[in-house]
Amino acid sequence: MKKIVLLCAYLVVMTTAFAQSPIGIKGGFNGASMISDLPDEFKGRIKPSYYIGVFTEIDLGGKFELQPELVYSRQGDRYRNVDFKDDLNARISTTLNYLNIPIVAKYRVWREFTVLCGPQLGLNINRNEIDIKSEIGGKTTHEIYEIGDLLRVCDLSLVVGLEYTVLPFMDVTARYNWGLTHALDSDFSLVKMSTMAKNSVFQLGVAIRIF
Repeated sequence: MKKIVLLCAYLVVMTTAFAQSPIGIKGGFNGASMISDLPDEFKGRIKPSYYIGVFTEIDLGGKFELQPELVYSRQGDRYRNVDFKDDLNARISTTLNYLNIPIVAKYRVWREFTVLCGPQLGLNINRNEIDIKSEIGGKTTHEIYEIGDLLRVCDLSLVVGLEYTVLPFMDVTARYNWGLTHALDSDFSLVKMSTMAKNSVFQLGVAIRIF
């Protein structure tokens, strides 16, 4: 709850400080996974999910802009051939929920095309639990596991991407969020995940300016 209050305060301050700047909403598809040191035979497929958030644009002059955002993002991974509950060939899907704060610099390279890059701070809002969907012997189960302080509260990423302005008030955007810090504090023996696990998220979505 404290995290949500702080983030709401951040959004209010951001909006007040740049009252003349455009305000918009954004959302789209997440293709999430985790980069780890697991053997190749354990690595799974991309986990499809979504993100939704708000943003503002600050004109820096010329072709440059700064875009602070507040984004809810569902992330995680899917694994196969995992030793889970005594089944050596289990398939599982983990879900991690983040409130992300990207601050990206944007440069319009040519007419409708813009490149962007910047840091992103993520706050894990399911700090003490992990959502796991497993398939064992043809039977699917969905459970929430308490895992203490295993998940790290903060996640730092580098955001790179491209935008294409479809309409004066709407952009189509493609991004890659490259995790720079480990998402876990220690070995996650439940799914044989290690401290080398970092978030890796491809995003494809739409941003609409509403004010």
